[in-house]
Amino acid sequence: LLNAGYEILQEEVKQLDDDTVIEILESESGDPDYGFRLNELTKEPLRCLLVAKGPEGVVNELIDFVGPEKEYSSPDGEPMPSIRDLFGGGKPKECLTAPTTTNAAQTIMKLVFPDFTPPRVITYLPEVEETRPSVFAAGLLDDENQEAGDNEESSGVPEYEGPPRLIVVVKPPAYDAYRDDVMADLEAANFTILSTKDYTFSEDEAREYYSKMSSSNLFENLIAMVTSGPSFIIMACKSEAYKAMKDMLGLESYAQALKSTPDSLRVKYSAPPEGEKDDDLTWIDASLSEAEAKKSIDYFFPVEDTFAMFKPETQPVWEEMLEEIKNLGFKVVMKKEVELLPEDIRVIYENNIDKPYFEDLSRHIASGPAMVMVLRAQDAVRRWHTLIGPTDPDVAVDSHPNDVKQEEIRYVC
Repeated sequence: LLNAGYEILQEEVKQLDDDTVIEILESESGDPDYGFRLNELTKEPLRCLLVAKGPEGVVNELIDFVGPEKEYSSPDGEPMPSIRDLFGGGKPKECLTAPTTTNAAQTIMKLVFPDFTPPRVITYLPEVEETRPSVFAAGLLDDENQEAGDNEESSGVPEYEGPPRLIVVVKPPAYDAYRDDVMADLEAANFTILSTKDYTFSEDEAREYYSKMSSSNLFENLIAMVTSGPSFIIMACKSEAYKAMKDMLGLESYAQALKSTPDSLRVKYSAPPEGEKDDDLTWIDASLSEAEAKKSIDYFFPVEDTFAMFKPETQPVWEEMLEEIKNLGFKVVMKKEVELLPEDIRVIYENNIDKPYFEDLSRHIASGPAMVMVLRAQDAVRRWHTLIGPTDPDVAVDSHPNDVKQEEIRYVC
């Protein structure tokens, strides 16, 4: 069998009972030697083999190979005696029993090897070389390559129409100890938290952002403090937000705020939880006017463009997904249906190439047309990354159960 190119999938020595052999020999029940054959197959244990050869069925070929034909051609074309010629003196039905039809083969296999599970074979089609350039090499994501009818979507983000917004800065000394408390106080005062982010100032950025305080004798200490670690930036909104924040924030001098507004944010959250405060710097800042708020919002949450993609299987709901994206405050600057090449996918997922799921992901994305887009919004890169969750679907299900991958906008990047 092995020399003839057959593969033995399973092999067992079994004692077959009468009922099993009767089913195996059902097609031979009218033969004169049926009783003899039944007795031969039940009196002693039998060596049972489950064989395969290539991706097609092997039953017809196996009939010739087993006999009673006198010769059988091997894969290299050389004559080869049948099994019964070699081991049964050429007599029909000697040495072994083999099915003569596909249906009989299936029946015998279930009787003799009831627990057998066929090995799983995964066949990957070779990549077909395409002559078109990649999405990125061809510049298909440039504005001038927009499809007709998309130009109305190339303007800026929609105007904000909600209550006045402002920015609250929780400086590095308060980052670990107080950022959650500051947000709780804002929400208790009926502010709505719109967005948050960590931000670490460079020295040049700190000097620019706090330039209005450059004449203060504490300016250098302030710069050293705000560049010492991450600050926590909060964007919040509320009707009459600036008046409410003036009442909550307190004076810039800790000593003066302690005397005049002991319950203010700057007093409550500008001293160590344990120990004495050794300077007059406060650890909380906030926008107190529309002009200040606009400057800070543009600084910490600038309008950005980011790449997004709907994967092939979502094609039936693309329009629904686009509408949902717009409702979330993103502007669709450009959109185009494309079929991605392997090099495109490696560019998009360059940080995931070494992950165990990358090859399956790559084949999946290349299986049909995808929708690629440029989205525009304030703080677009971070917001979109947070919205869609992790690339690994198993991690996404566990850590981001309510993100767009789990809701109606799923299978995106």
